[in-house]
Parts: sequence; structure tokens; C-alpha cells
Amino acid sequence: ARHGRCGMSAAKKKVAGPVTWQMTGDAVRYVRAAAIAASKDDARPILHHVHVLAVKGTVYVEATDSHRLHRITWADDYTPDMDEMVPAAWFTRNAPRKMALGERLDLTFDERLTMEYDGDGYSTSRCAMTVPFPNTTSLFEQYDAKPTVMDDDGIIGINPTYITDAWKACKLIEPNTWAPNVGVRKIDVLSPMVFEMRGFASFKAIVMPMRLTWSDDKAATA
Repeated sequence: ARHGRCGMSAAKKKVAGPVTWQMTGDAVRYVRAAAIAASKDDARPILHHVHVLAVKGTVYVEATDSHRLHRITWADDYTPDMDEMVPAAWFTRNAPRKMALGERLDLTFDERLTMEYDGDGYSTSRCAMTVPFPNTTSLFEQYDAKPTVMDDDGIIGINPTYITDAWKACKLIEPNTWAPNVGVRKIDVLSPMVFEMRGFASFKAIVMPMRLTWSDDKAATA
């Protein structure tokens, strides 16, 4: 199957007609923050995208490269219900970095995905991805339900780039805050690390462990 080309996806979603998302400057930053975690692996084109899910006034945007997952959640009664995909690199390249108060960036989801910016009359479009994004809700529920426990005998191995990227995402979400209120949770040394930031928009990043280094006592008895 060929993914990411108009009319050529393996599991095409039901088309309910065009949907236009009138994005505020905040929403643009949130999508940028999620896009940091999108994959660049040519073998996984679905993961090149930011998943946008809006249900009854709650908006979720998320992206993953299978090693880390960024999700931002916020309330917006003006965003229409939708379940769509936004190409991360395309959006990051074309969306304005700064928007004046009251300006909007319109994303229209149809057979083609169209971006229009009323600040300078800019418009661009590309083929829409029609393959559904992986369901990540159960993953968040799984780690939210577990108590936070840190095993002092184990050191979790985390790619430092993922930590830096999570911090960059926080600064995109709260650009006027010198030090966003960020918490880090670990379930145990074998499970992912969960970064959380709470504010007007809630941010969570799940980062998978890369490798495990045991203390000298455990290594001697292993």
C-alpha cells in the first residue's frame, strides 16, 4: 500500500466533508510543540504527522517517533470536532512563528490539506494523509493509573535529546514563562519516563528508556 498520496492510502477514512480549523497563535504553538516528537523515518510515514483530535470542546494534539510521545491538551469551544492528521515538517516549515492578537491560521482538511494565513495572505496545500493515527489513549491511561515509584538501585537511560526536546515543547506552550512548571514521573526503572506540565494547556511527554545501568551491588549478583 502507498500512504500519504491523495486517494492511495490502504485504509481510507470516511470523508465527512471539509473541516476548517481556525487556529489561534496558541494552537499553532501547541502543534509545533507536538511536532518536535514526530518521526523522520521514511519507512513510517504515518508517524511523520501530528494527530489532531477535537471532541466536544477538548483538543488533543500528539506526535510520536515510537521512542517518545508528545501530547498537548486544552479546552477550546470554538474548535470543531475532528480527527485529522497534519504533516509535522510541512506545518513547521509553513506556519507563522508569531501571530498578532486576533490573527488566525486556517487549516482546511479535505482531499487536500490547505493552510491559509490571514496575516499576509499566504496559502499553501498538500495531499492529506487518510490513514488513522495509532491509538495512544490507552498508553496514557496505563501510566496515569500507576503510582510513581523510583528504584534507587537503577539508573534509567534516556536519550538526552528527548529531554531537551520536551523542554523546548514546554517553552513553545508557555513562551512567556521563564521556568514552566514541569514535573517528571517514573513508574520504575524499566518503564518510560513521563514529563508533565500543567497550565492553560496540559503537556505530557512519554519517553521510552534506551538502556539500563545497574548499581555495582546488583551487577555483582546479576
